[in-house]
Parts: sequence; structure tokens; C-alpha cells
Amino acid sequence: MNKGDSVTPRRTYSEACQECKYYPESAEVQTGRNKPCATGIMSLTMRADGMLSFCRMQSDSETYLEGKSLEEVHEMVKIQLKKFENCYHYEIGENK
Repeated sequence: MNKGDSVTPRRTYSEACQECKYYPESAEVQTGRNKPCATGIMSLTMRADGMLSFCRMQSDSETYLEGKSLEEVHEMVKIQLKKFENCYHYEIGENK
């Protein structure tokens, strides 16, 4: 699936990605202020900074795990997993 200069031109995004300033069709990317997201939506991760995240660029304080009970963490995981329900492939540079 590789084309052009990119090692991974085809990425999987979620509807949750569309508001991000690194989404390929965002104004920031279209005007050259930002490069497009290098990964898309890949996995749910507990990051070193204590965040539960579907995105490495996310800074959402609602997913901060410190001090949460097991039940609260379980509910947070369920909410984050919903972001994977409407995923789609997007090839950087494709004509739409």
C-alpha cells in the first residue's frame, strides 16, 4: 500500500480525529502550519504521563488516571473504546 515518499501513506482515522489540528484535512495541515498525523488511530494506551489515550497528541485531562478507582478506569476505557467504532482509511495525498 506504500506510495510516494511516505513509508505509511495509508492511515486509519476515527471520527474523533476530525477535530484535531493534525488531521490531514484540518486548516493547520492544509496551510502547512502542521504536518499530518503520522499514525492515525492505532491503539488505546496508558501513557507515561498517566493519560489513557487513543492518540499520542491528545492532551485531554478527562482521561487522567491518577487517583481513579478500578471502576472509574473501567468506565474510562469503555468511553475511549467507543472512539474506535467509526474508523476509516485515509491515504495521504489521495484525490477525493
